[in-house]
Amino acid sequence: MAGTALLIELAPAGLTARIVHHGAVNRGTGSPSVKDGCTVLFDDLPEAEDPAGNQTGPQSSPLSAAMDLAVQRLDLSGCRTAVVYLPHRSVSFRTLELPFNQPKKIAQVLPFELESLMPLADTDYISDFYAPALEERPSLILSAAIPDAEMADCFD
Repeated sequence: MAGTALLIELAPAGLTARIVHHGAVNRGTGSPSVKDGCTVLFDDLPEAEDPAGNQTGPQSSPLSAAMDLAVQRLDLSGCRTAVVYLPHRSVSFRTLELPFNQPKKIAQVLPFELESLMPLADTDYISDFYAPALEERPSLILSAAIPDAEMADCFD
């Protein structure tokens, strides 16, 4: 993949944002290079002020405020792609065996198959999968799921 991307790594204490340039792999231009970056800690976010100048608490959700600050610090003009790295503790990884390997069928049944395997009962999850099509295990499905509420926090 060639081009410039914004990579955002979320962590419990804040986020790290990097502008990374990827050379064309088939042209042998080398490894990706970091052009710019910043780290924003949630504890360091400024608090909102009322018209009289009194601090009234956080400006918005910590994630939104941290993203706003990162966007102010970085030049995103060349970025065509954004990738968000989520903390691994937020994601539930599971392997499944299904009697079929058609992606459309897998996508239809995956939420039902994962329901009993997820750590939080009565929680909606967003999930995706990879079917490696291995000769020795043709029905193997690798899945990842994250609570819907955690994803909503990333996009509020």
